[in-house]
Amino acid sequence: MECKCCKSNNIKLKMISDKEYFYCCNCKLMFSNSRHDKVTVESVKRHYQSKDPFKKIAMSKKYFFKKALDALDINEKDKNILDFGCGYGYFLEIAKDKGWKISGIEIIDNAVSVLKKKFINSKGFYGSLQEASFCSNYFNAITLWDVLVIVDDPDIVLKECFRILRPGGKIGIRVRNVSFQKFAYFFFSHLKIMAVRLGIKNPSVFHKYCFSPSSIYYLLSRLKYKNIKITNSPLTSGDPYSHSNIHVLIYALKAAMHFISKLVFLLTKGKLLIGPSLLILAEKP
Repeated sequence: MECKCCKSNNIKLKMISDKEYFYCCNCKLMFSNSRHDKVTVESVKRHYQSKDPFKKIAMSKKYFFKKALDALDINEKDKNILDFGCGYGYFLEIAKDKGWKISGIEIIDNAVSVLKKKFINSKGFYGSLQEASFCSNYFNAITLWDVLVIVDDPDIVLKECFRILRPGGKIGIRVRNVSFQKFAYFFFSHLKIMAVRLGIKNPSVFHKYCFSPSSIYYLLSRLKYKNIKITNSPLTSGDPYSHSNIHVLIYALKAAMHFISKLVFLLTKGKLLIGPSLLILAEKP
């Protein structure tokens, strides 16, 4: 078996939360081949149902959305952006307000219907990125917020993004930082009894693909993306995932986490990223 990102054969097995993961000793990607990790339309629909239960979470990402759009912005009047995994269009709504022509792809038909009604002149596509069959060199920017961790093959998705991006176009990606997630998991495991008494849920999250900064860099470089920049992603505001009933505690922990991760990033000149999530920006030459 070889690594999905760097193609190394130096793979080991790890057990995390009673699940078996493959771990690349070269780029630190952690991934699962379990059939239980396959994301289907049906499994996602169980989350979305017939209404949108994630408005609270989307609203908590407003600051992140605005910062990401600032980084993706270009000096063109006619600029278009594609959000892959757009949900009900909360990010696209902000992009539209900032002058972008917007398009979205989603595997939830109800979300696409809502998107088309909300934005009359927008383009909403139901299905996969490949099924949308966009023209080559079409988009100025493509975003994948918390999507690359659950697709069947990140390599195929990023190749298609490269094809439909214009030369000089930018891609924005947000993924969980596996280094932080592993630390949070083991730290919580040792303090589980105390955490339960305080009503705090385990904050760690593991998906089919768990990226490290080096693994996502290897993957993008191999696919010919340039000017790759990886930083700690801005945190969501509040406690949208309801990790605890003690909201003041969550706010304080987030503030401390943000300060420490930013300080470490500056002191190591960007070499060490310890935040919960990563924001990745790259360009098509």
